[in-house]
Amino acid sequence: MPLEPFLSSVARHYFEERGADIASLCFVFPSKRSLTFFRHYLSELASDTPIFAPRMLTISQLIEELYPQLKILDKTALLFELYEAYREVRAEQDKQGKEGETGGTEEQVESFDDFIYWGNIILQDFDTCDRYLVNIRHLYNNLGDFKELADDFSHLTQEMRESIQSFWGSIPSLGDRHKDLEDGHKQRFLSFWRTLGPLYEAFNKRISEKGYTYEGHLYRLIAEHRDDVVNRLSKGTYFVFVGLFDVTPSEHKLFTRLRKQEIAEFCWDKAVKIVQDKQHPAHSYLGKLIKSFGQVKGPWDDSLASCLPESVRVVHAASLMAQVKGLPILLEQAEVSEADDHPTTAIILPDEGLLLPTASSIPEDFQHINISLGYPLNRTPIALLLKRWIKLLEFVSRRSDETTLPSDQLLGLLSERLISDYTPEASELIKAIRGRKRFFYPREELLSACKPTPLIHLLFSSIPSGFTLLDRIQEVLEYLATAEDNLPSLRTEERQEEVRDNTEEEKERLSDFDLEFIYHYLRLVKRLKGLPSPYIQSLHLSTLGHLLEEMVSTVTIPFEGDPLRGIQVMGLLETRSLHLENMIYLSAQEGVLPPSKYKSTLIPFTLRRGFRLPIGGTDDMGQDYTFFQSISRAKHLIFVVAPADAQRTGGEESRYINLLRYVYGVHIETQTLQLTSERQAFGAISKPKDEEVRRHLQEYLTPGGRTLSPSSLITYLSCPLRFYYESIKGLREEQDPTILLQSNDFGTILHDTMQAIYAELGESKISKEMLSGILDDRNKISNIIQAKYRELFKLDKGKKPLSGLALIYCQMVETYARSILTFDKELTPFFYWESEQEHTATFQLKDGQVVHFKGKIDRVDEVHGHIRVVDYKTGKASLRLEEWDMLRKSDNKAILQTLLYCAFLSQAKGSSTDRDDQCISNRLYPAIYQLKSKGGLMTSNDSFDPLVKLPFEGGKSTPQPYSEVEEAFQAFMSEVLTELFDFEKPFEQTTDNDICRYCPFALSCGRSLKRS
Repeated sequence: MPLEPFLSSVARHYFEERGADIASLCFVFPSKRSLTFFRHYLSELASDTPIFAPRMLTISQLIEELYPQLKILDKTALLFELYEAYREVRAEQDKQGKEGETGGTEEQVESFDDFIYWGNIILQDFDTCDRYLVNIRHLYNNLGDFKELADDFSHLTQEMRESIQSFWGSIPSLGDRHKDLEDGHKQRFLSFWRTLGPLYEAFNKRISEKGYTYEGHLYRLIAEHRDDVVNRLSKGTYFVFVGLFDVTPSEHKLFTRLRKQEIAEFCWDKAVKIVQDKQHPAHSYLGKLIKSFGQVKGPWDDSLASCLPESVRVVHAASLMAQVKGLPILLEQAEVSEADDHPTTAIILPDEGLLLPTASSIPEDFQHINISLGYPLNRTPIALLLKRWIKLLEFVSRRSDETTLPSDQLLGLLSERLISDYTPEASELIKAIRGRKRFFYPREELLSACKPTPLIHLLFSSIPSGFTLLDRIQEVLEYLATAEDNLPSLRTEERQEEVRDNTEEEKERLSDFDLEFIYHYLRLVKRLKGLPSPYIQSLHLSTLGHLLEEMVSTVTIPFEGDPLRGIQVMGLLETRSLHLENMIYLSAQEGVLPPSKYKSTLIPFTLRRGFRLPIGGTDDMGQDYTFFQSISRAKHLIFVVAPADAQRTGGEESRYINLLRYVYGVHIETQTLQLTSERQAFGAISKPKDEEVRRHLQEYLTPGGRTLSPSSLITYLSCPLRFYYESIKGLREEQDPTILLQSNDFGTILHDTMQAIYAELGESKISKEMLSGILDDRNKISNIIQAKYRELFKLDKGKKPLSGLALIYCQMVETYARSILTFDKELTPFFYWESEQEHTATFQLKDGQVVHFKGKIDRVDEVHGHIRVVDYKTGKASLRLEEWDMLRKSDNKAILQTLLYCAFLSQAKGSSTDRDDQCISNRLYPAIYQLKSKGGLMTSNDSFDPLVKLPFEGGKSTPQPYSEVEEAFQAFMSEVLTELFDFEKPFEQTTDNDICRYCPFALSCGRSLKRS
């Protein structure tokens, strides 16, 4: 039978011992959650005998009460005060340096932009040092000496230095040490470390004079003035400290003084396995605490009590999200009842990022859920929107041209829900940006397009400085909060004052969650603007973004709920002194449980250990005690282990699991979480040719109606379902602008370039001299390509040079164009007929109906009596067809395309004669300029033959005129088109999964394959 919960037994003990007199006591707890549960247990005991409740405080609240002379200042204001103190200290050091040396120059103090990162770390170190009562002057003097020694190799001989360098490579300090000193950089580096001691004193003096301090320093002040602090306590004050463990030196001194005055007693929970284990450091540590401060006798003082769960189970999940989705199964296995309103079950999240997925995965049958973590403000929609916006502004500020904005970031920002829902024009802007195919989009064009709403102007108008950005963020937040008449939704007068009136009519109301998030963010911005610091006005935009991000990361939005009913969802620290029957630890992998707890610090590991500062990791007894205390009264303990993401460990079981299994001999069941999906597997998808589809298809059979293109027919042969989506429903994959040139755009530029070159030469006999003249002109081809590049991406001609990356792409296109021209030069003389000309053709169905086609032919020329219908291919293409039915294969799509072009030309000019009075149809040959693939024009220029090899009866495939294969090709087309226009045959998805690899509809078809 598990022990009574620790807080319950403490409440029972004092209620029975003190009765109504319990109101004279002041109970102090490690956390608000433990305080709440203690109050609950006490109220249950006093349900029949009403009493006045005693005072109840957390340890942090007590510390603030004991030293009311100073108020705790928030971190951002502390950072500005620290920088002011830093400037004063550096100025004083420079002054002393000038007095001691001649010819010295004043060092430039770092700007606040450069200082902000180090400032946060320095504040953190100061806070820790104060809590542990470290002698600051000694510590930072040692730190300066440590840094100097770490970079001093003067004791090494020249031979030793050469040996070290031969093994490790070049190390600057192993070189001429005197040169390093003369350079001055090392001295400046060391002077920074020498600054930290005086900075601590100047900083605390500065803020103390203003009536402020920070929490760590408050602990130091109370410890140093403990006699005065205790003497100021009102008569009759008596403290009961409950459930503490990790006592800092500053707390130790205070507790010693309180104990000496006999106005405090302590309840230490000894019914914890690692405390009972004499080999664990926690055993001797708690023993010393009890020896120093005593122990109230009670059930919690039983060092022999059974304090391990009745059952322990380790569940392995496939992923971080799978463990969350498996919560219904875990709750059922732990026999947690939906009807039980008592707080008997806790779900502990070492990784607080799983909060929302966890809350949404708990079955709806559980009516009461209490979440104690609070939702991080930096993960709310408004915070993510503003972060993305600030990143875009930072990117633009680093560029020399601030008149354009990056298209990819613009699309991401405009797609944010708070913008797309708020601004009807957002979808039009997205369409316009995608249509321009430019990586950078003009700011003025964006602001003038579609008559954008004020929100678009607020987001994308120029922002000259960081402080202007603060004003703009406030305007955006106020607009979002008020533009939809949301002001009445803000529940208090205080919140209504946070926003201004805005009477513009908008589309829909924001949710209460969104308004709550906006309110909290708005408070932060106003707080930052209200700081009395001159540096706010001059902050660089990127620095302000970093500062704002730091502030946002410290804010959590509390969830409202009854903490004493239903399932408890909490973090690791909230479990202190709490005991529930069922404990479920998610993400129970090493590095997460317990957390690695690594923090940035300027104090090296060796000095931290030497000055007895916390170093985290396996030496942190506090988190070990918290865990083992939380499970000591549990009936069921469940660990869920899941492979972590790439920035954490790979899913190795927590060391706590191994400690229970191998050291304490606990039997642990192991299982794998098996999740089954209710969604049925994708079956073969088919779309019937209903009345709407039939009307659409009928238009291809009507003269003057729709026309099929060669590419759409190729799509149908590859996958009829994709043809249905694209040609019938008009669906297309949206192409986001990218700084990289897409393959289809590359091909377009090459096609247009070749058309421009030959158009300039005219429809005449092309000689070797003509092509040599073009190839020898270094700028001619390059200029044509750059003009076509500007034309494709709608760039202003000549206004601004192309970017370096654009020039590289143009050079690549030029390489292809020169290869084609060099190959063509060897074919001279030949006649150039046309290029990029549009032609039409018809094909007959088996029932006599006619299907209309239209398309552009890349090039038509006449070489040695052959009229070649040429198709340029920069990708993979086959030049040989073994059987006519193989035209259905995607590998032969280029051959099918050129045969269709031959049919176009044959129907247009087939019966006419050429200059030699010969029938054109008899001399039409399909040809493919395969450029890049193995055996292509660019890799095998001498042996390359572009003529397509077609099936020949009784022999292997050879180049043949179109007239020889026209009948076979027409029969193939009739069969395919009759199938397409058979209204009884539905559009079905392909059975070849490889075709789906690059299909934009693969996901909707259940064929979401990875692209290689």
